[in-house]
Amino acid sequence: MNRRNFLVHVPLVAGGVALVDLEGCAAGDAVVNILQLMAPGVDGILPIVELADPAIGPAVQVVLGIFDGGVATVITLYKNYEASLTANGGNSPSLLQEFESGLSTLNTDVLAILKAAQVKDPLHLNIISEIIADVSTEIGRVIGIFSPTVATSTPGVAVRVTVMTPPSQAHLQAELIAFKSRMTATLSRQTGNVPLDSETAALAKAYK
Repeated sequence: MNRRNFLVHVPLVAGGVALVDLEGCAAGDAVVNILQLMAPGVDGILPIVELADPAIGPAVQVVLGIFDGGVATVITLYKNYEASLTANGGNSPSLLQEFESGLSTLNTDVLAILKAAQVKDPLHLNIISEIIADVSTEIGRVIGIFSPTVATSTPGVAVRVTVMTPPSQAHLQAELIAFKSRMTATLSRQTGNVPLDSETAALAKAYK
């Protein structure tokens, strides 16, 4: 599958930008792990679709390929950002923008999967929707972790400032654990449909 070009810059700030020095690059492994763990659940949507509506499987496979390529590209963008932080002492706003923009596009891609995977059976559709919601929420959480917005004020003026603060390893490790927990909960839920429950139980193993 062709990968999408993610190098489209989007504004990250409203009112100003504050840069904070990097605490250390050990957090990078947690970022990559979070991104990589999005793929098993999302890719697992295809066998769920094929249980319910096999005719739409090929269309779903196409958008899954775009998403998987997007994950690989965003990981590369993050590694470029992290390497630049090490080289430049913490000042890499343009590469952070590329990483954030890649995440935003990845979120568009995952929502396109939901649009393509509109199976008729409500049990199957509910599981698909929850997987997409968990991954979309996680993408948003990663964006928020890297560019938290805080309120500042000057006399008579309220300003929202995005603080480009590379998060600590502990923060990202906690987020990784939380994401795995949310995915495990979604994929471990019993519906009473034996083939569906068997499929989701197999997917849940990637998050334990």
